[in-house]
Amino acid sequence: MLRIDLGNSWSTVTGHDGQELAWLRQLLSYEEVARGFGGVVKSIQQITLVEGLRFPSGLLPAVLQRARALGVGIEYTDRRVRPCEPKQMDIPWLAAPPRGEFQTAAVAAALRHGRGVIRADTGFGKTNCAIALGMLLPCNWVFLVDEIGLLDQTVERLRKFAGEEAGVIGAGEWRPRRFTVAMYQTLYSPSRAGQLAELQAATEGIIPDECYGLAAPKAYKTVMGFENAYFRVALSATAFDGGRARNMRIVGATGRCIYDTDLRELAEAGVVVLPEVIMFPFAQPEREYVDYNATYKHRIVRSNRRNDALLRIALREEKPGLFFVRQVPHGQAVLEKARKLGLRTEFLWSSASREERGRVNARVLAGELDLLIANRVYHKGIDNEAIRTILMGAGGKSASELKQEIGRGMRPQPGKRGLRIYDPLDLGNYTLMSHAWERKSIYEAAKYGVTLLTTLEELARIVPAK
Repeated sequence: MLRIDLGNSWSTVTGHDGQELAWLRQLLSYEEVARGFGGVVKSIQQITLVEGLRFPSGLLPAVLQRARALGVGIEYTDRRVRPCEPKQMDIPWLAAPPRGEFQTAAVAAALRHGRGVIRADTGFGKTNCAIALGMLLPCNWVFLVDEIGLLDQTVERLRKFAGEEAGVIGAGEWRPRRFTVAMYQTLYSPSRAGQLAELQAATEGIIPDECYGLAAPKAYKTVMGFENAYFRVALSATAFDGGRARNMRIVGATGRCIYDTDLRELAEAGVVVLPEVIMFPFAQPEREYVDYNATYKHRIVRSNRRNDALLRIALREEKPGLFFVRQVPHGQAVLEKARKLGLRTEFLWSSASREERGRVNARVLAGELDLLIANRVYHKGIDNEAIRTILMGAGGKSASELKQEIGRGMRPQPGKRGLRIYDPLDLGNYTLMSHAWERKSIYEAAKYGVTLLTTLEELARIVPAK
């Protein structure tokens, strides 16, 4: 008989024979495959999430289900203590249309289950859901973010909607309060280890935002360290877009998916604008370089032809547009070309200050820019419903990054007819071509509208010269 004590973060095996423990370790294992250039497998490592006699509590339902299916004897005792009960109160702004119906259902699911993942697209109002939970459940909360923009946005909204000042941990500050917004990067600091332990001990509820990041060992370890947090509600549009390793860590730390959205249903309700992705053929030289970095440098960053093709679209399409890059030299090259074409353009990079980000974003909203070039700094924590066109200049094949980028333009605005995404279908170079086909699959799985062009003449008909 396998006996287990259920805790907030960890479940502990209190009785077993050696065979049962070995079975548990095997069940909660995954293969970590390291690949080199061209997808060549460099190493395979077997990883288990069982640490000694304990494993992540979010995986207990899967363990119980599998054990009963195989006839493995198992019983558990719930040792958790619920720190508070929900207040009876109305939150008018949460229920306001068009998002109200969906946000209210998501919060209700979190209150009902106490833990789990709310999976919702950009523009849904996930931060609003977090603030509502903090208002309805009067205990000590930590809202975990990885971008300064998200920190500032949440602090502002808590003040606006709840009339409460949030605690802030990040950007050189360590001021915890009842509802604290904390940046992972600050929590990781070795010099803060003592303060982190105090914070973790005092916290009764955690909300990891963009929880796909829990695949990273530091983030996972930090979240699992909140052992007194009974409430564990994670937020993301891309929670389970990774492989088994990422999914197991997310579920283990926070629980299974308790609320999911349908993009087309949100679009019909006016919550988001449905993206239309147009993939057009772009001929790349067939030459393969010795590694991916060299290929990316010469075929993406330094490709004048590729950058020019996207900028010609920006010149003709509805404005403002958003051009995504990954590297500073790429952004600088596009910026120079865009300005020569007469496009009012700025380049926003990760090192930009809060003030600079706010200034540039305000210019986009005010219609003072035709094109904004940005990297990951524009993935999260920035609301800009003015975006009409997105140019996917960065390539790659990360589902989470692609969805974050497209999500920047999905917020509705009066008079906004739609959102067009332009993505070069790189042909000729095997590596870049395989990435482009993977992006197409990601778009289709996300239920975006996808048009695959076969000739540049078709593109010219869609975006004719003005």
